[in-house]
Amino acid sequence: MPGPQTLRRGSTALLAAMIGATAGGVPGVAAHAPGDLSLPTDTDRDADSLRTVDDSLLPQLKVIDAGGAGEAARAQLERFSGADWDIEELAASLGPDPGAAFAFVRDHIAFDPYPGVLRGAHGTLVARAGNAWDRALLLQALLEAGGHSTTLVRTELDDAAVAAVLARSLDGAVTPLEDPAPAEVLGLDLAQLENRARRDYALVTEGLGPEMAALGAADEPDRLAAFVRDHAWVRLDDDGMPVDLDPTLPEAGVGEVLAADGVALGAVPDEQLARLDVRVVAERLADGVLDEETLLEQSLIAADAAEQEIWLSFQPAASGIGAKLIDALGDGAWVPTLSSDGEVVTGTEFTLGSSGDVADFFGGGGDEPEIAAVRVDLASRVPGLEPRTARRVVLDRVDPGLRASGIVTAETLAPLPPSGEVIPALAGLHQILVSTGGADLRTFASARVVALGVGADFLNEPDMTDGLRMSDQLFPLAVSDALLPLASERLFSGELGPEGAARTFVGRPRAYLVSFEPLLGVPGGTAITTDLALDDIDVVTGQAEDPSLAARTRLWHGVLQTALETELARARSAAVDPATATFGSVSTAMTGPPRLLRPGPDVPEASTSTALAEALAAGNLALLVPDSVPLAFWAVDPASGRTRSIEDPGVRAGHVGGGNYVNAATGGPRYVVDPRTGRSLGTISNGKFTPAGRAAPSRCGGGTEYVIVLGCVSIPASMTAGFATGVVITAIVAWATVMLEVLLL
Repeated sequence: MPGPQTLRRGSTALLAAMIGATAGGVPGVAAHAPGDLSLPTDTDRDADSLRTVDDSLLPQLKVIDAGGAGEAARAQLERFSGADWDIEELAASLGPDPGAAFAFVRDHIAFDPYPGVLRGAHGTLVARAGNAWDRALLLQALLEAGGHSTTLVRTELDDAAVAAVLARSLDGAVTPLEDPAPAEVLGLDLAQLENRARRDYALVTEGLGPEMAALGAADEPDRLAAFVRDHAWVRLDDDGMPVDLDPTLPEAGVGEVLAADGVALGAVPDEQLARLDVRVVAERLADGVLDEETLLEQSLIAADAAEQEIWLSFQPAASGIGAKLIDALGDGAWVPTLSSDGEVVTGTEFTLGSSGDVADFFGGGGDEPEIAAVRVDLASRVPGLEPRTARRVVLDRVDPGLRASGIVTAETLAPLPPSGEVIPALAGLHQILVSTGGADLRTFASARVVALGVGADFLNEPDMTDGLRMSDQLFPLAVSDALLPLASERLFSGELGPEGAARTFVGRPRAYLVSFEPLLGVPGGTAITTDLALDDIDVVTGQAEDPSLAARTRLWHGVLQTALETELARARSAAVDPATATFGSVSTAMTGPPRLLRPGPDVPEASTSTALAEALAAGNLALLVPDSVPLAFWAVDPASGRTRSIEDPGVRAGHVGGGNYVNAATGGPRYVVDPRTGRSLGTISNGKFTPAGRAAPSRCGGGTEYVIVLGCVSIPASMTAGFATGVVITAIVAWATVMLEVLLL
């Protein structure tokens, strides 16, 4: 489970090939086809450890043709058939016969054995896979779109049925749909990705040494069976003539079920819904004791959140949420806010300073306990399992050694910046991307068209950014960030292990955290850090397979994730001034095998790193990258093989150069708006229409059918704190447009 992949300032850029170029390697290393992402064998390790990887920056794009890239994206979008990706269109193509919908789910949708409702109907369709609950919801949605009446039915399977379902899940779909190749749509070079991942996997497994033999020995072999035992199907109830439709097994027929008894449900029970909980927690110091206070808490249904744009920010409270405040005071009052598709939830106001005029001005008062730390907790919840939580520390004023000893005083807290200076972590924006396995390749292709059009309009008419609402300013960045879960789910699910021996799938909600922040000391400087903060890939294997196969596959998946995030961060370097920027990750820090640290009290490095101490305390093995600054290490769970790569502290630094931008599209993208509802239907450029799938950008007045990007709400204070509005917008669109265009070249 990879950690932050960062662009940071500091070194002179080296000219390098664009992301489409072939990565370097050792001649004769691979006997398999380039771009093969299957689990490396033990015999590959020596040769793979000698592979060379390209860690240089990409050359900066001096001209970004957002309009031309938009036209290329349109051509790509035309490769998709709506009936393969949209439930309403699919239902219409299948016709009124309920048997056709039943056969579609049975034959074209694979079975993944995870608990609860994770993807929902649409997520299951686009994932081409789901468990019994999600496949039933897809079948129900198809039938009801065709005018049929249905009911969900729930039961428990016996041991024989459970074994049959698990065996079926290993085989995948009976007849897979012929989708466009994800790597081609996303513009990724799989050979380059594979080259980095195989080098890293060889070094990580060499660092683990004898621990590799025991990897996965404590895994729970019956875990997947428990997930499958809880079973659901659909009952068709047209004209009072109930017919059971259970498409689980490949030979299933209409009216056949895996269990005779079932309970009809009016709706999916709330406890069956997989969720992602978002919490912002402050740590206050009073009389030498650190106490925690939850400032914001929101529970998101995973299937819904996976299709939403979710942003977390800290708003200076002086002028209200969404106010324009160029000089946010570093020790003033702040309010955490969570925006989901433009709907904002605000948390509890907090004041960093505990004394002085600034705190008094914001109502803090001199007696309020000091804020010692602020963090974001992301918790994944599914039925029947304990929650899994990831932590991102936003602000930490406590020395790691003192924290470990329990001796913390106000005098030992790191000082706050002087009044008027910015705390980058609080003056940034953090996008939360929820991943369930159901990321929609076609929706991304459509959104990329719109995002490139927004970029072209932004940069050709700078005044158009004034008053634009936050969600519209961020849309291009949100789309480019969506590459992360989409590429991960599409490339790293399925047969990662030996052919026919293992299938991987997303088993519970995952969450990426992408932070966009100002860079102090660099005029107009901005930075992006990407982090798969909360991961969970699961593996189903054949009964005769080596029990460590699932754990080794999870380890390989974690290494692939880090390689993906590293390569995407490197692609973004094309938007960065090469005189001041580098990018980094745990992968780029490795030059040889990392050093193994086992849990225990005598690990001196743990006293200097809270993250390392927590990883070891949780029972993980740690693989320390020697001489890395910031500290870089891998945390490996010996029971499951789940892996996380971590840079601590997470340095978020990078400088976005402006560049010159042009729009070669002669028609200019325009939004088509339904005058009755105000909702966007899509865009028209050069006579071609593209469905948008999202609301049109906000503007002060309406009434026209075609509107350009206009709005009337000031951008949030957190985005203007410390740097000018125009620079912020240029930075957002530069990061996003470079990413979207480079991947179309």
